[in-house]
Amino acid sequence: INPQNILVYGHSLGGAIAIELATRHPEMAGLIIKSSFTSMENMVNYQGGIYKFFPVKLLLHQKFDSISKLRKLELPILLIHGTEDSLVPPYMSEELFAVTPAKIKDLYIVPGAAHNNVTAIAGDEYLHRINQFVNQLKHHYPNLK
Repeated sequence: INPQNILVYGHSLGGAIAIELATRHPEMAGLIIKSSFTSMENMVNYQGGIYKFFPVKLLLHQKFDSISKLRKLELPILLIHGTEDSLVPPYMSEELFAVTPAKIKDLYIVPGAAHNNVTAIAGDEYLHRINQFVNQLKHHYPNLK
């Protein structure tokens, strides 16, 4: 399969993994990232409580520093997040969106959606936004299948 025909989708931690994959294969068509975070360290700071004593820098081999990685990626990206996500705050997707230099990028904030029900809450609009993103890619990259 031609990597230029691959669109990678990741949710939450899977979003951070998808971004890592994109740094290794920047020739892929693009990314769809739902309800993901800026970095593991920022997540620990956000969660607070007992987690603030978690020595992230010492214990984690993979820092999942998506914000630093996206600064260097020009890959088309669609970021999706719910306004009521208490696990990963929506401002993290807003920060990811702000730093990406991608020419094709979109941020879809779903009112009333939490971490795991974005698709259900958004309904048909969810598929519409994904189709719209894919159509942008096809227009920009005519060889995309």
